Amino acid sequence: MNLAINRCPTHGFWSISVDTATTGVRLTPSKCCGRWDTVHAWTLSAWEWRRVGEQARIAAEAVETTP
Repeated sequence: MNLAINRCPTHGFWSISVDTATTGVRLTPSKCCGRWDTVHAWTLSAWEWRRVGEQARIAAEAVETTP
């Protein structure tokens, strides 16, 4: 399981995804045409994944409370 930065080779859009060996889930809104090249990927430990989730929760709460 990797956290990845991707780029569409045709249109130049960037994305962030969570990838396995066979599939991925894009976390960012840029859908583009679906042809993504992985620019960089990180394999995270269970602790690191939990930290990513905690930071995402904090960011979501901040967005919800911003006028």
